[in-house]
Amino acid sequence: MMDKKLLFGVLATMLLMSVVAAQEVTINRLEVHYKYDYAVIEKYRIGMEAVIDYVDELGKDSSQLVTYKDQFKALTSDLEGAADEDDEISYNSTISEMKDVVTSFSQEARAQVGNNAEEARARIESAWEENEDYLYSLVKEARELHRDRNTELFDYCTAKAEDVIEKLEAQEYDVDEVKEKLDEIEGKRKEFIDVMNDVIEACSDKWIGECKETPEAEAYSELRDELIEDFEELRDLIYEAVLGSVITKGEEVLTNAEEALASAEEKGIDVTAEKAKLGDVRSLFEDAKAEYEQKNYEEVVDLLRSASDLFNELREEVRERRGG
Repeated sequence: MMDKKLLFGVLATMLLMSVVAAQEVTINRLEVHYKYDYAVIEKYRIGMEAVIDYVDELGKDSSQLVTYKDQFKALTSDLEGAADEDDEISYNSTISEMKDVVTSFSQEARAQVGNNAEEARARIESAWEENEDYLYSLVKEARELHRDRNTELFDYCTAKAEDVIEKLEAQEYDVDEVKEKLDEIEGKRKEFIDVMNDVIEACSDKWIGECKETPEAEAYSELRDELIEDFEELRDLIYEAVLGSVITKGEEVLTNAEEALASAEEKGIDVTAEKAKLGDVRSLFEDAKAEYEQKNYEEVVDLLRSASDLFNELREEVRERRGG
């Protein structure tokens, strides 16, 4: 039940509007990763202890194996700390260290069991079977935390959208379509939680990665992708509501500026420099309009920002040279 990296991230551009939503995401991505990884880690630990017990039965020296197991457990604590701090670099580095310890343990184990490798493997399989309920419970906990994070992300994005709509309404933007789309999305919240719960229930006896082909997992993936498209459409509707108005007002401002320069030129004032810079502003603005028609809204934002900065620069230059 792995979410896409950018699941619901499509609303990140709303941050540009200085919106602060009351809803927060308290479960970070690495904490979910850790829950899944911990199930695997515990499986390794159980296997290690089974091998150590067998080496002891053989009358061989298990001290180095115990040392490796203790190192592995210590690194598990480090991994949990990195997850809590949302420190991806430390997390990945610790995972790499743990893999090295497992490799060293395996090499030492082979040296100690010698020709009894098949029996050692049987001991490991038996230990896993004895602890099957515990191991599957860990995977279930990971899936439950994953569900909770997805729900928090859903609520965060809808809360942020509500804040945006409220601010746009206060500025008299037309947001009727935006509100209608948000209502549609919010209506799918219960269904989204239900399909995630269905996956958890249906996969209670399935290990990590074994759940993907189940009907429940496919239903989850289908709804998840549908919601991603819904949020993308919501984002675009917000862009359209704002940028359409901005472009209309921008056209008025540029037309007035061009007329002002033409009037000044008719009076014999040299406005060559001003006309050149205003031409550059107009060019950026026309590019923004073209991108708007293609629904490339992020490019529109960048172009309009550049046009605005250049226009403000021109305005200050005129004030300095012309005395306002």
